[in-house]
Amino acid sequence: MHRNCDTKSVLKRLSNFINAAVVFIGCVVLAGWAFNVERLRSVVPGLPEMVPNTALAFVLAGIALRLHGAGGAKLGYAKLAGRACALVVVALGFLTIGEYLLNADLYVDRLLAWIVTKDGEAVLTGRMSPHTSFNFIIIGCALLSADIETRGGVHAAQVLALTSASVSLVALVGYVYGVTALYGISPQTGMALHTATTFLLISAGIMLIHPDRGLMRLITGNGLGGVVARRLLAATIVVPLLFGWLSVLGQRLNLYDASVASSLLVVGTILAFSGLVWSGATTLDRLDLKRREAEDARTRLLQRVVTAQEEERHRLARELHDQMGQHLAALTLQLELHKSEVEVHKNQNRQNIDATITAKDEHLMQALMLTEQLTREARTMAWELRPPELDHFGLQAALARYVEQWSKRSGVTVDFVSDDIDEKRLSPQIEIVVYRVVQEALTNVLKHARASSVSLILERRTHELLVIVEDDGRGFDAEAFANSSSSANQSLGLLGMRERVESVHGTLNIESGANGNTTLVVRIPTSDELEENVS
Repeated sequence: MHRNCDTKSVLKRLSNFINAAVVFIGCVVLAGWAFNVERLRSVVPGLPEMVPNTALAFVLAGIALRLHGAGGAKLGYAKLAGRACALVVVALGFLTIGEYLLNADLYVDRLLAWIVTKDGEAVLTGRMSPHTSFNFIIIGCALLSADIETRGGVHAAQVLALTSASVSLVALVGYVYGVTALYGISPQTGMALHTATTFLLISAGIMLIHPDRGLMRLITGNGLGGVVARRLLAATIVVPLLFGWLSVLGQRLNLYDASVASSLLVVGTILAFSGLVWSGATTLDRLDLKRREAEDARTRLLQRVVTAQEEERHRLARELHDQMGQHLAALTLQLELHKSEVEVHKNQNRQNIDATITAKDEHLMQALMLTEQLTREARTMAWELRPPELDHFGLQAALARYVEQWSKRSGVTVDFVSDDIDEKRLSPQIEIVVYRVVQEALTNVLKHARASSVSLILERRTHELLVIVEDDGRGFDAEAFANSSSSANQSLGLLGMRERVESVHGTLNIESGANGNTTLVVRIPTSDELEENVS
């Protein structure tokens, strides 16, 4: 939890930095046009310039991105202002595209003509390129749909931001490789170098609006996929760019022809991605090893907990059966003797029996009945805590006795089917786990299912022990029941059964519907090696 909070805090600061950077770049370019500083307009002389309309759109997009997080979940004034800025960005893109398609002047290019003057008159500064206009439409729509997410978990704004980033990446590759066709038709209609870079920044900022949704959920997650994605994502972008640049550079220096360059590019890419695959596989293997070690440690801890619980149950059962049973038996004997004395006294003085003697006799009978009831309950508690049949005769005999007694107490018919699994005894750990799981399952049937009959199947196969408990009562949504916070106490039984089964490397599945029967299936491996591990 602490790590997730730190990650969100870092991404929030990064998003704020991106917002500020986008607005700053737009303002600097506007200043470059106002004061006629060519370096601020084109970075490198002779390359396409960022026109004022583009700079204005970046300023508005940066403001919209910054205002999106203001005001919390409610649509306050800050968010309304942000959406207004995004709408202006979309309008600028559409109007400019319209000028290209209609071959008409819609006066969009004159919007900031006043910022550049010559001899006191406004000078037209050019029109943003078609792919720049398209990107602004995409960016504006992404900002307007920043909170929209489909049922499938697709975040619309992130998909649009990746589209804009792809167009910008093509332009940047054109600048790196010196291919003019990738970033513009001419210096007047091309996407400027800092325009492409700023589009990448604003796209990254949109991706960070909701880092826990959509595509970003995997990258920012703490799972294995997130760890590998963060380690390999940058390399998958940088490595192909580097090899492509080296290939083009070699051709321009006449070190080799195009066929050799293509071959070297393919070989280099294969080697690089093979290295990335090996690195990712190594990372996954190391993380998986840690996960297995953690699971083994958890399993050993569960085994110790279950063993400690059973030892305590055994001790309590022994004390109930021996000490408490002896005390109750002695008390019963004393009451029987006292009862005999009362009977003798009554027979000798039958004519003089008064009300006092009769009342004492009734109290004595009540005390004797209560003592007998306590004796039976103590024996039942001792038997449920640790049935002696489980230690002396095995799992099958213990379960047969338990379901017989349970059926008598509950009035629910139990059909117990089992092969001769006690011919070769299972490990004590497996036997007690299966016994407790069946015990808990029947307890749940009695509490919640309202069933009239239960089927219990115990089958020992070649390499596993199969246990099935099925009732004809009302079903339930097993997953929602186990995960619901409102039924936390009720789901503890299912959780306890699952942990017990996992302590012996088994699996537990529950199949149930809201209006159907419930079937609990337990599979426990019974190979000699595993039985030794859980013994």
